[in-house]
Amino acid sequence: MVRLLSAVTATLFATLAAAQNSGLSITQPTADIWWVAQSTNVMAWTCNTSPYPEFTVLIEIPGVPSPLQFLGIQKNFDCSIIVTNNQVNQAPGTGYRLLIANILNSSDIYAASDPFEIKPLGSAYPSQITPPVDPSAGNPSASQPANDPKTTTSGALSVRHAVGTVGALAAAAIAGFLA
Repeated sequence: MVRLLSAVTATLFATLAAAQNSGLSITQPTADIWWVAQSTNVMAWTCNTSPYPEFTVLIEIPGVPSPLQFLGIQKNFDCSIIVTNNQVNQAPGTGYRLLIANILNSSDIYAASDPFEIKPLGSAYPSQITPPVDPSAGNPSASQPANDPKTTTSGALSVRHAVGTVGALAAAAIAGFLA
C-alpha cells in the first residue's frame, strides 16, 4: 500500500513538474480571484506562451478521486473563456483546481490552477485591478487614475460589458438599416 501511494505521489509530482515547464499557466481563477456558485465565471490562461493549439479542461474537486472534464476541446487562441453554471455547477467550497490537459490523455496535465474557492450564490465577484502601464509606452490608458471605474472589473462586469457592446452595435446596425 505504501509503495502504491509513493508511486502515485511520484507520478503526480512528475506531471505537475512537466506542467510548470509547458509555457502554459492558468491565471484565473486563483485564491484571490474566486468563482461564484451557479453563476457565470471566467477562466484565463497564458495562451501566447503555449505550444498547445488545443486542450481539454477539467475541474479537480476536493474529496473526489478523479477530476471532471467540463470542456472537451478548447482552442488555444482567446486566452480566456466564460464558464457557465451548466458547465461547472459545483457546491460552494475551497480547494478546487482547474486542469488543462491533453485531449487524448487527460492524465497528461499541461497546467494546473492554484487552489481557489467557489463562493455561495449571491456573493460579490472579486475586484480585479488592471496592472499599471508604463506611461512612456504611449498607452493613453496609462494616465487614468487607479480608482477610475474603467480599471476595475469583475468576471460578471466583463461579461455584461461585452454583451452590452454587442447589443449596442446590433441596435446601431438595425437603426442604420431602417433609416
